[in-house]
Amino acid sequence: MIKIFSVLQVVWVALRTLGRALMGSARFDRLIGRTGLRAFKSRHWLSERRMPDGNRIAYRPHDQCILQEIYGDGVYSGAAIRAGETVVAVGAHIGPFTLMAARRVGPKGRVIALEPSPSSLELLRRNLQANGLVWVCLHPFAAADIEGAAEFRIAVDGADNPAADTLSAAAGRACVS
Repeated sequence: MIKIFSVLQVVWVALRTLGRALMGSARFDRLIGRTGLRAFKSRHWLSERRMPDGNRIAYRPHDQCILQEIYGDGVYSGAAIRAGETVVAVGAHIGPFTLMAARRVGPKGRVIALEPSPSSLELLRRNLQANGLVWVCLHPFAAADIEGAAEFRIAVDGADNPAADTLSAAAGRACVS
């Protein structure tokens, strides 16, 4: 199923480019929003990739930039992480850094991953399970410099890009505490 969505991703990018060129970006995006395709695509349209360290990761179309940041840009090489260490991944997202760190620390180490976004958390769990990284401790929390609870507003229908999740007031959004 993931292979089918990978092919559909290529078709979608071409269709979106053509649609925006013919109709204009705003008008095309409104049309796609009204059809429900954006919500379906964001929630169910997964691709999968094997990363250089051997981890397999399932990701949504808008997650490609974080894979590039972690694995492609060399910023997070993981070279400083050694076997047996403890690593905390704050804002673990779908898990690219968490997976890399877990491979480096190995089963004698520990990775503590914090991710408050329900949609990203679900995919992070799936990625950890698919790679057999049982030594990762996953927590559905955010991190802050004070103790307490806050209203975390999730992206529209939980389907838009989780980067749009916010602690700021946002009308019409579902909340998790």
